[in-house]
Amino acid sequence: MFHITVFALGAIIASNASAHQVINAEAGRVGPGSTPAVNYRMHKAIELPNKPGHLNRLAAVDTQDKPRCAADGVCNLAVCSATQDPDCPNDLPPGAGAEPATTAAVSLETVDCTSTQSVDILAVAWNLVDDWTNFERTIESATGSNLGNCIRSRFRDNARVICEQQTNCNNKGRCVLGRSSPLNKTTRIFGTFFNNIANAAAPDRRACYAALLMHEFSHSCDRVFEQPRAEARETAAFTYWRTRFPGTSGWTRTGTNGTGCGLD
Repeated sequence: MFHITVFALGAIIASNASAHQVINAEAGRVGPGSTPAVNYRMHKAIELPNKPGHLNRLAAVDTQDKPRCAADGVCNLAVCSATQDPDCPNDLPPGAGAEPATTAAVSLETVDCTSTQSVDILAVAWNLVDDWTNFERTIESATGSNLGNCIRSRFRDNARVICEQQTNCNNKGRCVLGRSSPLNKTTRIFGTFFNNIANAAAPDRRACYAALLMHEFSHSCDRVFEQPRAEARETAAFTYWRTRFPGTSGWTRTGTNGTGCGLD
């Protein structure tokens, strides 16, 4: 079940320089309509005073109400501007919130994943596709290699991501975190990866997913197994996500024992 990410008022004010930053504070959001069967609920909502005796909740996730910007007791800043939604406090800074997103929902398939794993994977895919021009430019600048259309299609609509909850380790104790084959749309993520990020905050987990999926999708799109290029893209994707959605200080791509993704 979705947990609604909640804005602290100070974070909204700090992010006011860009509506894009306000939308995507903390973990980033899942694209509209990506999992329509899921019910939304408030989780640890922050209540802020608006009018005397009237409290509002600020939500960073689209609650799917129809109409979305109507009076429903939630200030839906993910898809509404502060002036559009009558539930938003009167003293929010100009430009807070957003217009409804125009990027279509991603439709890559997740198999045997927990609800949290599926939501994280879809959130990463949607945010990368939504910001693809900037993401592509960042990765290509960092790696010197062209991403092409195949990787974008993997994130957007044609990947099949299987969550293997068991570890995949050899007799020397070296464990595989993910696996893909050239020109194959199926990617497997193994239990060691999930264990590495199990207690991480959402922005940290999703930085790891962005890195791992970029690595595996690179393998699935390349005609030959090209490990150095996949690793370079993995590093660049992790840096991109951490820059866009800052998480816990000290969380790294290669860290282990609760300090990072455990990627190498």
